Amino acid sequence: MARGMADFDAEALQRLRAIALRPDGTGYGMTAAELAAAVGTTKAQILAYEQGRQVPEPPRIRALAEVFEVHPLALAGRPGGEMSLSELRRACGYRASDVVERLSVSPKVYRRFEVYGLTPARRPTLVFEVAYLLALRSQSVERALRQSPRVIERVAQVAATLQRVRRHYVVNPEPWTAPHPGDALVQELARLLARSPASVARLTAFVFGLERRRIMRADQEVLTGIYEISPGRRGSALRNVARSNTRYQQEIEKLPWKLDKFFRFALPSNIVAVLGRLSDQWTLFGRTGINPDSIKVMPPEFVSLRTDTVSSRLEIRLSTSGVSHLRLYKSWYKALYPGLDLDTSELSVQSVATLRAVQTTSSPAAVVFPAPSADGD
Repeated sequence: MARGMADFDAEALQRLRAIALRPDGTGYGMTAAELAAAVGTTKAQILAYEQGRQVPEPPRIRALAEVFEVHPLALAGRPGGEMSLSELRRACGYRASDVVERLSVSPKVYRRFEVYGLTPARRPTLVFEVAYLLALRSQSVERALRQSPRVIERVAQVAATLQRVRRHYVVNPEPWTAPHPGDALVQELARLLARSPASVARLTAFVFGLERRRIMRADQEVLTGIYEISPGRRGSALRNVARSNTRYQQEIEKLPWKLDKFFRFALPSNIVAVLGRLSDQWTLFGRTGINPDSIKVMPPEFVSLRTDTVSSRLEIRLSTSGVSHLRLYKSWYKALYPGLDLDTSELSVQSVATLRAVQTTSSPAAVVFPAPSADGD
């Protein structure tokens, strides 16, 4: 039995064969022999798959899915969201060696990504490349990575180190000084996140700088609660402090995973700048001033393209994922890349809901992912 493929759905294979168009186009319901010929195996092998006596290897799963014109996960015995990335990859019909060959990455780089969830600074779009190869959204790959015991263990170490950084720079009553690349704690975080100390220092300085200012405001509210003459204002001040503390405690608890995910998804500044020039509204590509080659290096799920039916000219806009990514990480990108011009004011308040209701076109067929720009990592 193929490693990790115990959840192959034999009944799904039977159902799909029963409704598949026959090779000669005369009707529906392929025979086992016809399916065997289509995927390059024997009738006995197909029947063994359907009876649960054998499980197809990943390439055979992909071949079966292609015959049925479905995603390989249609043959999986459990939802993709419950799988680790190695299980998800095999369920999608790929061996690790296939991914290494298709993406032109070293086995070491891919193993670090699949097992530890780390993307190299020189290959910042790896998560998008893997998702594109598996015909999945990047968030599906992210969910699978979070199932990995090694990723969970590493992020726990990130959380412990962040707590030490926080105690040193935020809770410390001394005047505020920002985390710096030479700090041993920052360097430990950089090692755990596989990013440069300079990048980690910029981002932690931004995040913990905000918290330090929040603490100062909370201290002022506490003083108001203690010394304010009006009972109403005293109570209001203390309630504000309690709500603020609860909210920020929740954010601090989420910070390790958010920071880890950001560095896994963070794009080079030149790509972020191009995304920032788009909006959630269809725009003639020629009016954007964007170099056509720039589109080839975009994560394909971040932009939507279509041809205008009247003018036959190419139009472009940010996809739902592109809008969400920029909104979620706008301030972090500005902290990571000082001087980055990232104006997302043109994104409408209801853009995400609107885009989900609109049928978008497919992504560009040819996608060439980029090397990082000179800044940052």
